[in-house]
Amino acid sequence: MFGYIQIHAQQMRVWEYQFYKSLYCGLCRSQGKCTGQCSRMTLSYDFVYMAAVRMALDGTELSFDRRTCVRHPFRKTPYLCANPQISYCAFAAGLLNGQKCRDDKQDSRGFSALRAAFRYAAVRPSEKRAEKKYPELAKKLSDTMEKIRQVEKDPSAGADAHAQLCGEMLGLLFAEGFTGESASLAYRIGVRTGRLADWLDALDDLEKDKKNGSYNPILVLYPDAGGKDADMIENVRTVLFEELMALESLFDLLPFETEKGIKAVLDNIIHVGLPRVIGKLLDGGHSDTNQEKEAVRL
Repeated sequence: MFGYIQIHAQQMRVWEYQFYKSLYCGLCRSQGKCTGQCSRMTLSYDFVYMAAVRMALDGTELSFDRRTCVRHPFRKTPYLCANPQISYCAFAAGLLNGQKCRDDKQDSRGFSALRAAFRYAAVRPSEKRAEKKYPELAKKLSDTMEKIRQVEKDPSAGADAHAQLCGEMLGLLFAEGFTGESASLAYRIGVRTGRLADWLDALDDLEKDKKNGSYNPILVLYPDAGGKDADMIENVRTVLFEELMALESLFDLLPFETEKGIKAVLDNIIHVGLPRVIGKLLDGGHSDTNQEKEAVRL
C-alpha cells in the first residue's frame, strides 16, 4: 500500500478518533516487539486499516491500556494491547515494506538509487524477521512482485494487469491465516484495496513518472497525458470510483459483532477518507499522508 488508506479525522466523533489513535499506537508497539524498534519508523495507517479488517473478520476481542512512550514520555496514551491480528499486521508491514524498498532500489538511478539503497538497508532487518515468521507468504509476495516487474518491462501487458497484480499481493496479505468464507472475503478486500491504491499512486506520481520516464499505468493508456488532460482525468475518475464502489460492496459483508469502533473506523475510511483522497488527486493535488499521520500521533 502507498499511504492513501486514510481516515478523515474531522468527520469522526471524539471517541471514534481516540479509538483509531489507540489502534495506531497498538500497531506501533507491535511493530517494535515483532520486527524491531527501527521498524516503528515505517509505521503506516495502511496497516491499521488491514488490522481493522482482519479483526472484524475474526471477531477479535479488544483490550486497551495506557502507557508512556518515546514520543509521549510524560503523558500516558491509550493503545490497543497485542492480539494475533495486530501482531500479524506488524509482520505483514515488514514483508511489504521490504518488497517495496527492494523494488525502489532496483528501479532507481543516481542519487535516488543511493537513497533507495539506504532505505532498503534500514528495513531489511524487519523484513528478515517477518520472512522467518511467514516464509511461504514471503515467497508468494516475492513471486508476485517479480510478475509486477515483468509487466512494467512490457507495457503491452496493459495497465489493468499492473493493478491486478498489486491487488493480488495485498489479497495474499489480507487473507493469510483465514479459511473458508473469511479467507475469500479477506482476499477480495485486499485485491480491491490494492487495485485502488495502485491507480491512486499512478495518478499521484503521474507528472514525476512522465518526467523521469518511469513506468506508470496511466501513461500506458495515455502516453501524452498531462495534468490538465480532461479526458484522461474523467476516465481515471471513473476507474477510481468503480474500484471504490466494489470495495464498499465487500465491506457490507463484513461482520461487525464485537466492537463498534472497528465499524466506525472502516466506515470513515470508505465513505469519507478515500473519497477525499480521490478528490484531491483528481483536482491536481497530492495526498496529505504526512499531515494525517502527524495528526494521529499527537
